[in-house]
Amino acid sequence: MMPSGSEWIIVILVVVVIFGASRLPLLGRNLGQGIKEFRKGVSEAKSDKKAQTDQAAQAADQATPPPAAPPPPPAPGADGQSTDRIADRRD
Repeated sequence: MMPSGSEWIIVILVVVVIFGASRLPLLGRNLGQGIKEFRKGVSEAKSDKKAQTDQAAQAADQATPPPAAPPPPPAPGADGQSTDRIADRRD
């Protein structure tokens, strides 16, 4: 549940009392830098993960070659002999 308008005023007054008005800009700056670093880390993690998945997909594509066509059946006399000699051998 989010605080309403009057609750925010109370929260701001407590922060001013605890930290002092002179430290609020420094706290805001540090909070902003922390958020910036967090977003940068999240962005880097996402890009690293995407690079890893892309790399794994490329490796999988390269690892499985396309199916090779079956070799054609040998033609009669493909070994350099005439078909007459092959027919003579069968007799």
